[in-house]
Amino acid sequence: MIIQPTDLRIDRYSSTVRSGFSVRPIDGIRITHIPTGVIVTSEGERSAHKNRIVAMSLLRTKLYEHEQQSKKASELLLESATPFDRACVKVKELEEQLQEISNILQYPNQWDTMAYPTLLDAIKEIYPYYTQG
Repeated sequence: MIIQPTDLRIDRYSSTVRSGFSVRPIDGIRITHIPTGVIVTSEGERSAHKNRIVAMSLLRTKLYEHEQQSKKASELLLESATPFDRACVKVKELEEQLQEISNILQYPNQWDTMAYPTLLDAIKEIYPYYTQG
């Protein structure tokens, strides 16, 4: 799944934690994925940069779970569908996958380079079945 930077709202906040004899500041990060409404926060690390990395990985995990739940719901609907309906759904899924690949190829500067260091890794994630070798 490709996460577009325009789909995210990133908020940074500061808080303090009493640790031993002193109070240490923590820079927390809250990331909201606007299309799905998924919100994740991270304040386990001391720096905002590390918290952002942790929050992005949490967001990817939650979005993956959200996607799996929606696929499961659509599979339940397909069990009672006709063969024509199943074919239409398959065509729609293929169109979405091709759109993701064309976005990667068209806008290479907008890749999330931490998630996809290379184009091949991005294509392997989109098409795991076809790239097993």
